[in-house]
Amino acid sequence: MAMPGGPVFNEIHLYDLPWPKAALEKIENGIVTMKVTLSYFVEPNLSGRAATRPETYRSFGLRFAIKKRSDTKEQFKRRVSGQQEKDTPGPQQEGDYWLLGSNAAQAGSLHCDLWRGRAIDLALHDAIGVYPVTGWWKTHPGQKRFNDKGRYALVISISAPGHNVDMHSEISALVAAKVAATVTS
Repeated sequence: MAMPGGPVFNEIHLYDLPWPKAALEKIENGIVTMKVTLSYFVEPNLSGRAATRPETYRSFGLRFAIKKRSDTKEQFKRRVSGQQEKDTPGPQQEGDYWLLGSNAAQAGSLHCDLWRGRAIDLALHDAIGVYPVTGWWKTHPGQKRFNDKGRYALVISISAPGHNVDMHSEISALVAAKVAATVTS
């Protein structure tokens, strides 16, 4: 079945983070580091110029974006949706807390960055989105691969060196509560 205008992106995955808000608020203005790692497998296209251009080499690409402190969930979703076609992260409006940020290389299928800032600020970045960017599945519709699904791993860690707080217990309790709510639904 032909799609008018060609294939379009399908899903953005938005995750509410089980954030240790109480522990982060206890640290207040202390410096913490959040590490975000996104990993996925791409099917390469080794023909012609594809090997030198990420958007034609990879079957698909993924990126992540963190909800800004001032974003509502809907604002965050609209902002992430607008970044899909561009294959570039949006500008950092709240200060450049990221180690690599928008200067990071966009090639490859392993993306990792460090956010470093005040704990009280991190407490308000409570959601993350994973969104697709173009690849040959989209640009070569004749191969009919645009409905394929891609799997990924997303790992987020927080460290607060020099601060005696127990973030693990708070996160574990939030995750257990979310699992219990899902099971009873």
